[in-house]
Order: sequence, then C-alpha cells, then structure tokens
Amino acid sequence: MKLDDILQDFLGEAEERFQSMESALVTLERHPENAGVLENLFRALHSLKGACGFLGFCRLAALAHAGENLLSSLRQGDVRMTARHAALLLGAVDAMRAVVAAIAATGGEPQTVRDVAEKQLLAALAAAARGAGFDVPLRTARPQTA
Repeated sequence: MKLDDILQDFLGEAEERFQSMESALVTLERHPENAGVLENLFRALHSLKGACGFLGFCRLAALAHAGENLLSSLRQGDVRMTARHAALLLGAVDAMRAVVAAIAATGGEPQTVRDVAEKQLLAALAAAARGAGFDVPLRTARPQTA
C-alpha cells in the first residue's frame, strides 16, 4: 500500500469518525448518562488520535488528545456531561475537520500557527477535563499558515 493510499484511507476514515462523533454528541446532549455512547465516542477519538500519531499529524493529534482527555474525565465520572461539554466537543470536531481539510488540500499537515480560536479551544478542553470553568469558543477561522 502506498503512502497516498494510506492518506486517502485516513481522510475517509476521519470523516466517518467525525460524523459518528457528531451523532454521539447530539445523543449525549439529550442523554448525558448514556455510558455506551460516551464509550463509543471515546474510542472513535482515540482511534483518530492513534492514526494521527502514526502519520505524524501533530496538530491534529493535539486536538484529538485534548478532546480525549475531556472524554476520559467524563467516562471516569470526574466531570458530568452537560450541553456545554457537548458544544465544546463539537467545536473540537469542527477544528479537527478543518485541519483534515487542510491535509486533504496539501497532502500533508501544513506547518501552521495556531490561531486564537484554536488556542482558546485547547485551553477550554483542558479546563473542562479538570472540571474547571470554561468558555465554549466560537470557531470560524480555518487553520492559518505561517
């Protein structure tokens, strides 16, 4: 299997995972106690993070890792799922989807500077994972290149 084939497989699987995660988050908004959906969401994000690590997509892996940390806290019961958590995680999916779009356009993860919205998102995910207060940042920008 060639690297181009592996990349194409990754891009397709990433989009499938994003759709699955969005569906799971909508379900969790309505049924925050649904441990099975939370587990499936965690597994999807964990698998995405692993593929990012394998392919060397550090920026995407950092976003996935931050989301995974929040999901770990939710799974362990350290944090209780709320609509704000779901909105924050949906923002993470949007941010990851934007990075994947940049990868699809260039064939690799571009060398980029994290924009303010992405930095705010990472900080909010970290705070939420600790059970601290957080704002749900709005994400409107695509990844900016250096």
